[in-house]
Amino acid sequence: MSFLKDLEGAIAINLVLYSVPLLVVFLISRFAKPGSVMRKIFAAIMWTLVALIIINTIRLMVPEKREQWSIHDVEKMTDEETYLYQYYLKLCDRCGYGEEIDKLTEKERVIFVTQELAMEVNNGGFYQFYENSSGDFANEVISALETLGTERMLVICQKANAIFGDSVPEERDVRNAFLTHEVTFEQINILEECDKEFDKAYIELTELSYQYLKEYEKEKSEEGQ
Repeated sequence: MSFLKDLEGAIAINLVLYSVPLLVVFLISRFAKPGSVMRKIFAAIMWTLVALIIINTIRLMVPEKREQWSIHDVEKMTDEETYLYQYYLKLCDRCGYGEEIDKLTEKERVIFVTQELAMEVNNGGFYQFYENSSGDFANEVISALETLGTERMLVICQKANAIFGDSVPEERDVRNAFLTHEVTFEQINILEECDKEFDKAYIELTELSYQYLKEYEKEKSEEGQ
């Protein structure tokens, strides 16, 4: 069902992007004589647009690379970042990169969604966070940040989420349609401001996430005794 939903969303996005130019080219081509050079040119343009729809649909269906940091970046990570990153990868294996997030405990979800935030924003800003499937958890990340107690990052994410209105759409294709066709320059500037503020608040997020994870692991260890 997830595959069909993603396919439907990818096709919808591309139809929005290419349906109008495709229709215009088709209608204009009707005025060209059959077999004429102009008719052939318009036919070539139409098939090019169809090819673009197919290519972009496939591109949208390919899962984005989720291990966002390169080897060079990993080498520069602090011990706390490395520990969180390795634990995040374990959670990804268990929940299929969020596809089966219900397999995680409540506290594991806090770590997962906040690390999704950190991965995406560090790599490509809030725009990338919302554009990718990580944006499915944009609303949940607010409560997760409240749990961690990182007020600075909480305010930043609330400010970024607000460009969508009362809540961020959980459907990726709906978010991308908004980011492609409806987002204003003012809202883009807000996201860019949030990107800059994120960098300053990231250290606190890492420290509080690390403490939260260590406390959770201690609890599990004590329960197992």
